[in-house]
Amino acid sequence: MSSETATPAAGDVIAVCPNGEQPGCLCAVCLATALGGDVPTKEQAQVIEADPHAPLLVVAGAGSGKTTTMADRVVWLCANLHVRPDQILGVTFTNKAASGLKRKVSEQLGKLAASGLVPAQQLITGEQGAGSHQRDDVALRDLLAPAVSTYNSYANSLLKQYGTLVGVEPHADLGGEARLWQLARSIVDRLGGPGYDSSEGPAVDINVLLEADRAPSTVTADLMKMSDQCAEHGQDPYAVAQWLDHLLTTRIHTHGEPPASPAALKTLVQNFRYRQQIGILAAHFDERRRQEGLLSYADQLTGAVTVAEQLERARLEQRSQYRVVLLDEFQDTSFVQSKLFYCLFGDGHSVTAVGDPNQSIYGFRGASAGQLFAFRDRFPTAAGVKPEVKYLTTAWRNGPEILTVANTLLSYFGQSETLQKPWHTATADEVSKLSGPQAQKRLTPNPHRDADDPGRVSVGWFETSAEEADAVVANLKDAYARVWQRRQRTAEASGKPPKRPTVAVLARTHRQLDVVAEAFDRQSVPGEDALHYERTGLSGLLSTPEVREVLCYLTVLADPTRSEVLIRILAGDKYRIGPRDLYALGQHAARLSRRFSTGDETEEQRTLLDALADLIRGRRAAGWPSQAGPAEQGPTEQGPTEQGISEEALQRMSELWENFSTLRQWSTQGITALVERVIDQIGLTAEVQAKHGGQSTGSHQLSAFIEESETFELTSPQGSLQDFLDWVETAEDQEKGLEPAEVESNPEAVQLMTMHAAKGLEWDIVATIGWRAPDFPDETAKDPWTSGGGWLPWPLRADAENLPRWGDFASGDEWLQDNLTHSWQVWSWLLNGKPAKAQDDWMPDPYLTQLPEFRAEEDRRLAYVAATRAADELIVSGSLFSGAGKGTDHSGKRRNQKMRPSQFLTEVAAAIGESEAIDAAEEGFTRTQNPASLYATEAAWPYDPLQGRTATRVFDGEGTAADYEVPERQTLRLSGASRREAVDAAAAWVIEALESEPPAAEPVLEEAAQWTEEAELILAQLAEGREDDIIPFPEHLSASNLVALEEDRSAALARLRRPIPQEPRAAFRRGTQTHSWIEERLGNIQQPAFESEDPGEDSTGTVFAEASTRAKFLRSPWAHRSAFALEMNFATPVGGTVIRGQIDAIYGYDPTQQRYLTLDDKDRYDRQPIAERNQRMLQADWHLVDWKTGSPPREQKVWEARKIQLAVYRLAFHRMYGIPLEKITASFHYVDQGESGETKTIPHQELPTAQRLEQLLDQAQQQFSR
Repeated sequence: MSSETATPAAGDVIAVCPNGEQPGCLCAVCLATALGGDVPTKEQAQVIEADPHAPLLVVAGAGSGKTTTMADRVVWLCANLHVRPDQILGVTFTNKAASGLKRKVSEQLGKLAASGLVPAQQLITGEQGAGSHQRDDVALRDLLAPAVSTYNSYANSLLKQYGTLVGVEPHADLGGEARLWQLARSIVDRLGGPGYDSSEGPAVDINVLLEADRAPSTVTADLMKMSDQCAEHGQDPYAVAQWLDHLLTTRIHTHGEPPASPAALKTLVQNFRYRQQIGILAAHFDERRRQEGLLSYADQLTGAVTVAEQLERARLEQRSQYRVVLLDEFQDTSFVQSKLFYCLFGDGHSVTAVGDPNQSIYGFRGASAGQLFAFRDRFPTAAGVKPEVKYLTTAWRNGPEILTVANTLLSYFGQSETLQKPWHTATADEVSKLSGPQAQKRLTPNPHRDADDPGRVSVGWFETSAEEADAVVANLKDAYARVWQRRQRTAEASGKPPKRPTVAVLARTHRQLDVVAEAFDRQSVPGEDALHYERTGLSGLLSTPEVREVLCYLTVLADPTRSEVLIRILAGDKYRIGPRDLYALGQHAARLSRRFSTGDETEEQRTLLDALADLIRGRRAAGWPSQAGPAEQGPTEQGPTEQGISEEALQRMSELWENFSTLRQWSTQGITALVERVIDQIGLTAEVQAKHGGQSTGSHQLSAFIEESETFELTSPQGSLQDFLDWVETAEDQEKGLEPAEVESNPEAVQLMTMHAAKGLEWDIVATIGWRAPDFPDETAKDPWTSGGGWLPWPLRADAENLPRWGDFASGDEWLQDNLTHSWQVWSWLLNGKPAKAQDDWMPDPYLTQLPEFRAEEDRRLAYVAATRAADELIVSGSLFSGAGKGTDHSGKRRNQKMRPSQFLTEVAAAIGESEAIDAAEEGFTRTQNPASLYATEAAWPYDPLQGRTATRVFDGEGTAADYEVPERQTLRLSGASRREAVDAAAAWVIEALESEPPAAEPVLEEAAQWTEEAELILAQLAEGREDDIIPFPEHLSASNLVALEEDRSAALARLRRPIPQEPRAAFRRGTQTHSWIEERLGNIQQPAFESEDPGEDSTGTVFAEASTRAKFLRSPWAHRSAFALEMNFATPVGGTVIRGQIDAIYGYDPTQQRYLTLDDKDRYDRQPIAERNQRMLQADWHLVDWKTGSPPREQKVWEARKIQLAVYRLAFHRMYGIPLEKITASFHYVDQGESGETKTIPHQELPTAQRLEQLLDQAQQQFSR
């Protein structure tokens, strides 16, 4: 197999120094050499050394080293003193990418400073000849770090800094997906319900929603999608509803109701009416979010755009602070993301956008490929001309054979026919200049790659998806062996240890990966040649057996009536209750229902859990609180063995009962704690560790699920277990509805994920499956704008010019505008094609005929992304039949011959010279029906999990097996080979060892004997309660510890003796976040000009205060007074113990100036000599405030104990600044109370003295020692 992509000579690609590498030269080449990096290519050098004061577009192909190039450009800019590191802003999409870029730049600048080429002080100041100062490595690294952020976190930083100036609440809570979903679902659930008042809720037409016959979850998802898309494209949801209403009413008024035929037209009108109601619901949803102080990510961006558009000050300050801006993955930006940056940094600012139009695969999120080409119009130079374009085409990652595939897939976009498509007309000129037929930018291989290692590409076409999956697993094993052997040989020559190859299987959807996971499960006994897999992303995670098992337990805990889920647990691997016993349990549940029936048709039937409870009570008095009523009372009428249930089944059911009884006690301890307890209680951790000989990725899957539960709790602190399960169900049903977690390549397992999720990652070996028509490209997906319920109408999208045209809204279609704009006939033509009489010169292609071509282009880019993830070996395959469906139409024919190799697969096969193999395979598949559909599967159940699952497929089609040329019976192994023999042998050895005589004791070393003696002495002391000899009284305590000692000394001392981490509570998190909000609020009062902050990484939920709490605080006197200090830390000795704490707020009133002192005053005082500072502070009266959430204590004892806290604060402040105690008062302010909070001020004479604090500690130490 020969590659069409030839590897260029290094001399033709690699840049050279234009100055002959003279000493002190700071060109891109010399900098790379000095810092020990790879010498850049000529293309990279042009990007690195581009005009530092002008905008620039960089078109970077897959694997072309754009991150390294961007980092090197930053280094070049700083080294040549064009800009300081802190004047550079880098923006990308993920925290992982942001932290990676920031780390890379900081390391390179640190090396530059260490090399002596440019002194550190010059880099920091940006000034020639700046002096040198000694700094530690950490401080230097921080000073040399640019600001790198995600798009959303940068928007968030703008809101925090400027939001209040444009009427946008900067501290609203960033509600997570789960929390927003709950709010939206509550709106839907109330529609038309009991007591519903349309005047208080959204003014929707309930009848239209009922006629649409959509599930509540679908309506919820639609209104959330409409809300987000309106925000992304600058539209108001209610205005969208009005637009749709006008669209329909004008046609009805002129032409009457739409005709019944064609049916597609009637459906279209119904969808428009439904979407009008969705727009109204979305508007109400947005209003509710504003009332409750909840922001979505889209809200952050639109709020930031408001800042950028309305505040000249914000634009000037941001441009002054960030003189150079780098925008990564620009092809994936939405309209509103792009708008934010051209509002702030347009008009000639130094903005470098990096992207690849061929990797624009997020159209479903609102991004379009046209965004990259629009950069040159939106970011002109200072002279008003379009900015320069540079390219990165050397692919450092992929072998030449893989690049041949990539270039083949991309050749379509350079064809003139492609550029004439309606959605390309707006950018056709730009595209033809950048990547048209005359200037096609093909990816070229790494010039340093070993010529004997061109990479490898293989293709396959199979009859069934199961055959495809088995072949993929076998091919991956072979590929892994080849790559591993090659690396071992290289390692032997270099003396460096080899790296394990990384492997991935990519598919268009998660469901396509199920059959691959089953193929991996069918592997033989794990060994050197076995590959283990993991599934990534929440949707894929939920399909793993370990997580599914946990979800079953959680479901029954949340809803004991879910008998179908309980059956799954009973019949699963752990309990293996057979069908006869399950049937008998069901019969017992029916008898209970009859026994306690009152004849009321509405009464609830007894469930399997009720029956299980009744049976166990028959064996012993125990109690799962069953559903109410007599079923919970007394013993059962019949003995357990008389119910027809085997004794073995009863024992297993009893064990299950014990587990549920324990877990139910944990159901109020928080969702994450419950998830962890379920995993531990049912022994799942040990089970997954034992699976596959200890190499199972099940533990990783469980850890990932625990992280998802933590995310839910963080973003929805009031959410119940049922809310969590609803959220999980949403993630499963809507594959793209929730963001997948960021993942990295894992050399320990084959990673199974979607092609979309794989973007930005790379592996040594990649298999991509499911390349068959009509699935890839997707020829059957519905159009979201004419059929989807929640999509913003495409004519209203900001990027409408980059989408297929709905003819009579396209401004260029003059004939339609002038003659048939309001005609139902036009809509019918657009949907179904035009009649022969139509004016062919004017009438556009039917709208729905444009969609498959448009969608195929995005899928082509997706195929390119998937192929370029592979560095060494790429496997591309598809299958004629998928799953066990017949794969035929009503006539028995193969669905109009639509099932065939994907056009992408045939192009790849042609590129590598394997077309004949694909054609031969296709010709050999003469069956019109899926062979898998001809069989019924029989399996023994329950099965021995150690023995492995096997099944028998028995022919069950019409006629005989011979008619179809298939075997009558087939034996299948559904999981790995049996481990029963190995486990039994190991168990026998353990039993033998336990029953045998213990071996004679070996001589004990003298040192070991001494250790034993010391351990026995310690244990004896513990047994006698002499803990004082072991545990000393703490040298450091917090102010809260002192309060606890005063309130309940015994309990407090017990915690000090045996400190146990306390589980974080929602109230504690809320208190912490409220403190943070108040601190930021008071801090902003002091500053007429907002200080800028590094956007940093995303921090969802870090600032939280309920709307009501914020409103109360803003009505309090404290909200409008300037504070002298906020969150002041202290450490002060009391009776030999250091007490540490933090004073929330310190107010100082200076009567000579008749004003409150400010943070600026403190900053000024702190720069003065201590004696002078303290003398000035003596002029003021001081008040210390501690913010409290919740209610004031009612018991006097508790209230007196609380005074200890303020006494410590007063004492510490007195000692720090020498202010007399009588000039210091203190208060608790309870922010939740009344209309404006409640302040409890303690006069200074009522606060405990220092002697009282010392006495408290002395008594505590004495009791601690007893």
